[in-house]
Amino acid sequence: MAFNRYADRHIDAQNPRTADREIPRGIVSPQEALWLTFIASGVFMLAAWLLNPLCGILAPVALGVLLGYSYTKRFTALSHYVLGLALGLAPVGSYLAVTGYFSWSTVLIGIAVLLWVGGFDILYALQDMAFDQAVGLHSLPARIGEAKARLIARLNHYVAISLLAAVGYMLYSTLLARALYGIGWLGFGIFVLRQHQVSRDISRITRTFFTHNGIASVVFGLCAIGAVGVEGF
Repeated sequence: MAFNRYADRHIDAQNPRTADREIPRGIVSPQEALWLTFIASGVFMLAAWLLNPLCGILAPVALGVLLGYSYTKRFTALSHYVLGLALGLAPVGSYLAVTGYFSWSTVLIGIAVLLWVGGFDILYALQDMAFDQAVGLHSLPARIGEAKARLIARLNHYVAISLLAAVGYMLYSTLLARALYGIGWLGFGIFVLRQHQVSRDISRITRTFFTHNGIASVVFGLCAIGAVGVEGF
């Protein structure tokens, strides 16, 4: 987030929606944001190497995707999916850190996260559609219009929810574990899809972006952890 604010500092200053962010207002200097990025990146790299050698080798790739995302809106309308990839690598990397190897079910979770994040980032970009078009920035709403962008975001979320249903079927065999996972999956689906209805009011998108997706992830995460515990016993 610090690097994203650093990379977009000049753009944020021009955009009425983002002009009151910390760097444009002078509360945080660009150098401070960059130093925070360097320190956090260093801790991340060290921690990855301490986990296992494979995590250490792959850490620069994850970091490159994460930091590189901040510049993608300058040349591609698919920047939403680069952000999705950056966050989708998290569950894959977490599993790799614990076990030292990959898992197909975890890869499916990563793809689901990619589509989930890509979908809600498309909705988030609706706020800046006119600004992006005016200054030459790229986003799906700016490229194809609001109606088509909303449809793509909804399709992304349908596929993400379906993939997470498949993951539950693959990972859990007991009735109670599947029931717990199913409750979390249902809650996740409800909150993720509800944001499409709430975001019809553009002024509510930022609140929807954080609140609905935050609740969805916490509910799903807690139920999935509970299912793991039940399955283990």
